Amino acid sequence: MMYTQISKTSRELSKCRHFSSSVGGACGNKVGFIGWYLQMLDTAADLTAQRDVVSTLKKIALGQILYGPTIFAIFFSINAAAQGESSSEIVARLKRDLVRTAVNGLMYWPICDFITFKFVPVHLQPFVVNAFSYVWNIYLTYIASQQKVAASA
Repeated sequence: MMYTQISKTSRELSKCRHFSSSVGGACGNKVGFIGWYLQMLDTAADLTAQRDVVSTLKKIALGQILYGPTIFAIFFSINAAAQGESSSEIVARLKRDLVRTAVNGLMYWPICDFITFKFVPVHLQPFVVNAFSYVWNIYLTYIASQQKVAASA
């Protein structure tokens, strides 16, 4: 009895993930927001799906070498400026925080990417990456909230 119920629910969810592109489709009415959300995840996952290992490794490396440090520098600079720090204090903060954050990112994100690409179904990957990003943003906020750095002369 329980197996039949689980099997039926599984088939219904499978149909929901593959219903037509209109948000108001039959499945969308059945499950409302969840059906719509699963459809949006499918669409995003299809656009960003990783089809081969070399391509995936290139994207991970590019993210770690260019994207990460650039975003960290922008984040720390804007955050420090919003707290009223001068440009020399911002530079001192970047000297203190940027390298260690990039190194920690090199330890954190490849593991997150491996878990995501290896174990998570494609249609749920954006959701899982957002969860990892949430944890990472807590870390960035902690680093950014540390005491001001004295500007060098």
